Amino acid sequence: MRTVLLVTARRPLETMYGSGAYMSIMKGLHDLVERWASRSIGAQIVAIDDSAHLASMGLAAWGEVSASWPIDAVRFCASKWDCDTVFLIGDERIVPMVSVGNPVRDRSLDGDVAVLTDLPYGAAGDSAGEYVHAVRAVSRLPAPKSGSLDDFLLRIARVGRHGAATAAGLAIVGEEWRSAGERVAAEMPQGTSLRIAPDYRLDATRQEDLSGRWLYVNLHGVRQHDRWQAYDMSRLKYVPCVTPASFAREEAVGSRMFCETCYGVKTGSGDMHTCIDEGFRAGMRAVVGATGLAYGAHLARGKRGDAFFLENADGLARAFFRSIDGSVGPADALRAARQQFLLGYRGSGPTASSVNAGLTSFALKTLLQFQLLGDPF
Repeated sequence: MRTVLLVTARRPLETMYGSGAYMSIMKGLHDLVERWASRSIGAQIVAIDDSAHLASMGLAAWGEVSASWPIDAVRFCASKWDCDTVFLIGDERIVPMVSVGNPVRDRSLDGDVAVLTDLPYGAAGDSAGEYVHAVRAVSRLPAPKSGSLDDFLLRIARVGRHGAATAAGLAIVGEEWRSAGERVAAEMPQGTSLRIAPDYRLDATRQEDLSGRWLYVNLHGVRQHDRWQAYDMSRLKYVPCVTPASFAREEAVGSRMFCETCYGVKTGSGDMHTCIDEGFRAGMRAVVGATGLAYGAHLARGKRGDAFFLENADGLARAFFRSIDGSVGPADALRAARQQFLLGYRGSGPTASSVNAGLTSFALKTLLQFQLLGDPF
């Protein structure tokens, strides 16, 4: 029997939503436990900073004495109840993400100083190698950027329900990555449609395209805004092809997405309206995406001019879709994809010596930063 550990924290929830919010959210989580039980999925709820809640389960409260205390608490509870999946409820203001030094150290290639990841919550230890070999699947249900408790409760209420997506799938790929995108689309459900940007734009005239069970997006993204763009090689400029408004459609209900776009997953605080947040508001079930600069099909050059081809995120996407079937959900598929990636990896470029021999720093960053948001099943 599958067993999920649902993890949240009382004080930040009350800070964000008011004193009565915690009990409302806990009720929503107990309702989710019942929905999963009807599917033979067991679940335990833990509020890692609520001493009374912990005592009711025979657990002592953890002292918040270091940055590692939430990770230690989650690992202890997951082991105690033999949970194979960890589901974090709330964004990093509620259950912190973990900041890991970027293994890619050349800032001329990658401006990210750190990598944000949830993998430590599913890992057995505290090295990058143990993170990417996480023994438990991890997902997170981010809080809505609207700041509305009702929106958060609705988001919780949608987890564990079967979605309405009916079509096979949709892949949106920039022209310069057409070949790599075709290889990913070939691993998606039979009948998936491949759309090439910038000629293709996901606007109101194409809303039916959102009804696919799986969406795949590989466009340009940046940290400063959330317009996903394609490069128009004839006009030598970037053209927005997907925006948050693209997902404000009822057709998105029940769909799930693998987003290879750089900075596709922005779960933090702030006023930025994001594609992912709008997708969840519209009823999307789950999203896999990167927290930072991602490495798709790209010929890179280091400071010394040495060239090496990067295709790490494309390889992870192909492995992910190979792992999906009627009985395997996104949490298990992403964990399996990491293992397939590690087993089959043949790369070039600077080696990250702290992990498997031959695994480059680019591959390590790829494995660390692609996260799952939403329904793990």
